[in-house]
Amino acid sequence: MDEETWLDDVYRDYDSWKGWSGGTSAQERRLIDIELARTGVSPPARVLEIGFGSGAFLLYLQSLGFECWGIERRDEHDAELERLGLTIRSGEMSDLPSEHFDLVCAMDVFEHLEKPDIIAMLRKVRTVLKPGGRLLARFPNGASPFGAMNQSADLTHLTLLSITSFSQACRIAGLDVVGGWNSAVSWRGEGLLRSIVKPITLAGRRLVEIALGGLFYGERRALDMNVTVCAERCYDDKL
Repeated sequence: MDEETWLDDVYRDYDSWKGWSGGTSAQERRLIDIELARTGVSPPARVLEIGFGSGAFLLYLQSLGFECWGIERRDEHDAELERLGLTIRSGEMSDLPSEHFDLVCAMDVFEHLEKPDIIAMLRKVRTVLKPGGRLLARFPNGASPFGAMNQSADLTHLTLLSITSFSQACRIAGLDVVGGWNSAVSWRGEGLLRSIVKPITLAGRRLVEIALGGLFYGERRALDMNVTVCAERCYDDKL
């Protein structure tokens, strides 16, 4: 079975397997707000999402006042999302205009690519970003055993990344990393018991993170399942 055939088989049922409903919950919107704040980009900026899936993330950004574009290898949601006002393009970034976007979002995308393709994609991201434009990327945390478990949970995941290795790829592609963090998590639980337990659990995770980072690296390191990196397009005179 060739690559295209097995990937087509996997993606045929992908939305259902992932549990995508086409919308965002109040908790998911709070997490998106946190990630967006890290970029420093605000409406009415022009945003491109690579791998938009069901389109829920882009539709929420549109509701905030962003001008939203999307690109995806599958096309089953294209017509409906265009009807809702999003600008949808084919699966090739070469079809996109140069220096056109203030922000490119790739949430859970780069782990689906081989290493040479990651660098090629980052170079394309640099091309479509305006000078000073930013990239927001989230992926499983290869520097954590919990991230490795997350990485292995999906057949389409090909490359395990960390903040450090992704920063190296960005540097090669002409992007400056602004920061890398544990991906946003909600401290609010659903229901009374979870509302009490969840903050305690997350506080415990942070204490363990600080302790292990100090023991092994002499500094705190992100150890959550997913990490988020924000990078900025270098100006040409820095290349």
